[in-house]
Amino acid sequence: MPPLVSAGRTHRRIIASLIGVAAASCLWAAAAPAATVTVGSPIAGLGNAFLGNNGSTVTVANFALGEAGAHATSPVAGTIVSWRVVTLGTGEYAIRVLRPVGGGNYTGAGRSAQTISSGGDHTFSASLPIQQGDLIGLDLPDNQGVNGLLVSGSSWSGFIPAVPEGATATPNPVLAETNWELAFNAVVQYPDTPTTPAKKKKCKKKHKRSAASAKKKKCKKKRR
Repeated sequence: MPPLVSAGRTHRRIIASLIGVAAASCLWAAAAPAATVTVGSPIAGLGNAFLGNNGSTVTVANFALGEAGAHATSPVAGTIVSWRVVTLGTGEYAIRVLRPVGGGNYTGAGRSAQTISSGGDHTFSASLPIQQGDLIGLDLPDNQGVNGLLVSGSSWSGFIPAVPEGATATPNPVLAETNWELAFNAVVQYPDTPTTPAKKKKCKKKHKRSAASAKKKKCKKKRR
């Protein structure tokens, strides 16, 4: 004879299963989908070379990009999850977040470095916060290079020495070239659907009438 199962126990199991499914659904709905955008050169080909300053590290950045749809600055707030560079040297290269502070000045607001042992096309992972409007830069080792591309409407410039984290610097006109861009970029991940906190409903308090006031209302004299 099969074991007896009480109806109450069966109902409890069904309710527990439904609660588990509902909780899983809520967790799935709460996870906001993410999207990505590439900031920097599309790196559509290879071109000329740029060598870093002889005597110190430098920070370089593309200030304008001539390709349709290319972004010199981040159009969103998010996180740099990877970066790419075509190097012509070796040593410590680093992707930089450069935050505009007005007057043509930029502050070092984040850095992710990698030691490169051979020239070529390299991609690295990262986890670097970036704000909307931030510029991405690249730290070059002393006297080492990065590939450059001839693109109408593009321009790049640099900082000597490299911009320290938390410090503010102005691009050096000695390191500047128009109709050229440098071959590096970053992939920024950001929430695809911005989440806004739900507005709390204000509960109206019900005012209880006193027995005296209720009696008073009932006992109004009728006018003759």
